[in-house]
Amino acid sequence: MIRILFKTRIAAAVTRKVGWPLVSITLAIVLLAPAHLRAHTVGDVEELRFVGYAAPFGNTGATTYTDVWADGDYGFIGSLESGVAILDVSGSINPALPVGTFVPASPQQFYDIKAKDGYGYFSSLDGGGTFVVDVQDPTSAFTAAQIDSVLGGHNNVRNTAISGDYLYQMDDASALIHVFDVSTPSLPAFVRTVNTGDSVGVYDATVIGTRMYASGLGGVAGEGAVYVYDISNQSTSAPVLLGQVPTGANTASAWPTSDASYLMATHREVGGALGIWDISDLSQTFLVSSADASDLEINSYSTSEVTVLDDIVYVAWWEAGVQVLDLDNDVVNNGVQLIGQFDTSNDSSPLDGYVGNQSVYPLLGHGKVLLSDTKWGFCVVSAEFVLPPDPNNGDFDGDGDYDGADFLVWQGGYGLSSGAMGTDGDADADGNVDGDDYLAWWANFSSPAAFLSQSSTTIPEPSTILLVAVCCMTMVLTRPAPTKRRNRSL
Repeated sequence: MIRILFKTRIAAAVTRKVGWPLVSITLAIVLLAPAHLRAHTVGDVEELRFVGYAAPFGNTGATTYTDVWADGDYGFIGSLESGVAILDVSGSINPALPVGTFVPASPQQFYDIKAKDGYGYFSSLDGGGTFVVDVQDPTSAFTAAQIDSVLGGHNNVRNTAISGDYLYQMDDASALIHVFDVSTPSLPAFVRTVNTGDSVGVYDATVIGTRMYASGLGGVAGEGAVYVYDISNQSTSAPVLLGQVPTGANTASAWPTSDASYLMATHREVGGALGIWDISDLSQTFLVSSADASDLEINSYSTSEVTVLDDIVYVAWWEAGVQVLDLDNDVVNNGVQLIGQFDTSNDSSPLDGYVGNQSVYPLLGHGKVLLSDTKWGFCVVSAEFVLPPDPNNGDFDGDGDYDGADFLVWQGGYGLSSGAMGTDGDADADGNVDGDDYLAWWANFSSPAAFLSQSSTTIPEPSTILLVAVCCMTMVLTRPAPTKRRNRSL
């Protein structure tokens, strides 16, 4: 729908400029041009760039590292034996500088780590609930409050989600999600309990905007599920269940795209896979594609966490490290396609169980992705150079303007159906050269700003523009079937 509206607006603008003869030609190109998403070249899998590393509690195996998170300039990594380490991640040389630790009075197994606005929310698997920790001075972090059964919460907390003023607390042996108001972190207040009805328990939840996506290990009858709730009125009324996605047994982590059209889900089990679900209509969800370790030719016991940023999917895949996928490729090609990876622990065996890369946090940006390895600790990598190219919007020769030379590039590349680059006439970085790319060039070429910024010698006369458009239409109608070009490295 967004693509159709965009094209309609372009057509309307062209109508005002040159009249209906050219409009009819442009619309014909629109109708003949297939819809494509921006995508990376299929088959290119590159190593992410190593940026920084720290093992704040050592890497002998005496400490089992768990979750990573970040808040502002600080990153956090939990452990089962040694508390929580705080690191400065603001540096460009080594954004993994240990600056403090939090160790409670009695030892806790901190499996889940969250942080927001100068407070950490560190959750324990062995009876401590969630510790609310003041980390504004990381060298002297201290407990400001504790959320456990005394306040109406869980004592054994597998994971939490935090969004706005609210904290959502999960125990993977319970179907209940406890909700707390943490607008004043030192005085958390119980709000309500959400009963998902899961037959095993809720492992984790992701809150994006006004929706909560709760990962159920069992579903209603052992099939596993993600429960999607409307939480827009959290302060006044209980969340409303919008739908239940049958994602499969032992669903442990789920994350939607920013437009809530697709959902990624991982499974905590031997051979655990990644699934991509279409959830644009929650009454008719369906699996778009899925892959396990053998499908992707990687060695791993199971998937762990999944996070989505800008339609790029980051999957912590235990022994196999982090795996990066271009979601647009997966939707277009109906299969899971890797574009990047980084193994945090080359010496771990897929027979070792849940070891290796447990957690991934890309929300600081693609250039500073935080990872945790159960033995090796805190790692920072960059995925920037493996990402899909940005659209050039019609400046095919890269000289900073939109003119007849760019049109000739598009004309020469028209018909390429895969592996195309900007220099071939691919304006929208979708890997092919078609009518969409012509429209992108035309929209910029014909804009007032373009006319003012380019010399008269580079702008054809109106009659020439019309002739060019007629030629374009003739090409579309008479050109042989598009050919394929072998994939090329970006």
